[in-house]
Amino acid sequence: MATLDAVELKLSAIEIRQALTGNTIEGDWRGTPYRSFFAADGTTIYAAQGEERTIGQWRADSVKGQYCSN
Repeated sequence: MATLDAVELKLSAIEIRQALTGNTIEGDWRGTPYRSFFAADGTTIYAAQGEERTIGQWRADSVKGQYCSN
């Protein structure tokens, strides 16, 4: 599996939706590995290693051009 380094890049809301929808992101949050899945209906599943998964909502704000979640 390839590992990608993060780079700063401003995306539009459409580009954010295209990049995230149907995909899983793996990362490290303050030393804890995690995975986040982004469903087309706006559901997101966050699973940190050693913790129960959390289900929330995500969207791309068309006015601000940014990712939002809760």
